[in-house]
Amino acid sequence: MADGVSVPDRLRVSVVVPALNAAATIGDQLLALSRQERVIPFEVIVADNGSTDGTPGVVAQYAAHLPRLRCIDASDSKGAAAARNAGAQLAVGEILAFCDADDVVDERWLAELRDGLAHADFVGGALDMKRLNDPDALKWRPAAGVRTEGSVFLPHAPSGNFAVWRKVFIAVGMFDESFGRGEDNEISYRLQLHGYTYEHLSNAVVHYRLRHGLHDVWRQGFDSGLADVRLYGRFRQFGFPRRSAADVLRSLLWLVVKVPSLTRRSEIGLWLRKAGLQLGRCVGSASYRVLYL
Repeated sequence: MADGVSVPDRLRVSVVVPALNAAATIGDQLLALSRQERVIPFEVIVADNGSTDGTPGVVAQYAAHLPRLRCIDASDSKGAAAARNAGAQLAVGEILAFCDADDVVDERWLAELRDGLAHADFVGGALDMKRLNDPDALKWRPAAGVRTEGSVFLPHAPSGNFAVWRKVFIAVGMFDESFGRGEDNEISYRLQLHGYTYEHLSNAVVHYRLRHGLHDVWRQGFDSGLADVRLYGRFRQFGFPRRSAADVLRSLLWLVVKVPSLTRRSEIGLWLRKAGLQLGRCVGSASYRVLYL
């Protein structure tokens, strides 16, 4: 845990990368990890969640770049949260750092996380969306690099740019594997409610890859809406606020008003994401019997 002093270089860090059919992108991430400023020794654990596209074979090609690289079978339970937990359980480092198989970490990523954990129990970094995405996709998501994108409750660390002391992570029970999305919000809130400290690190940068297909962006919005309902249901007793009627009405009116002007791909993608989000909240409210629209 953080104790207000510098983290000794002798401490090992374990980087956990969940992967599912990531053969097309994981090479870029592993190469970026191999180019980290080696201020500390670290291992990389790719937790394969049941890939059928040869992802483990691609990972093996980077063993010369990353001597402490392992690819483990994490297919017993489906989902990124389960894969992250499987990797964390086999990690040897006292610090756990999490990134995703389709993103690219900055060269100082690990160094910045290490420094941040000198005075916090867990940290999250910035997501830069410009490098890996086309202009249309950029219009589908809010600007990156903010402290708590979309948060209405406590600060949260994105799961693809997240680091925590291993003892702390184990103490709170790791990621909740029942969450398909929003598991990063859930564990961030849980950690803080247990009294652990968080710091956002604007210089710990991950270049984030957005969904580029219209169906994918719709599904991502829908799943996020479901997660919103579950987060509200779990944390409302601690102050997680319900959306106001005015906010809900504005969202619905925006969806209706924008329909006649949906001619460009960028506009359609944004509309689908927001429509999926709203529908997910409606379906989630009915499924979980918790009203959060």
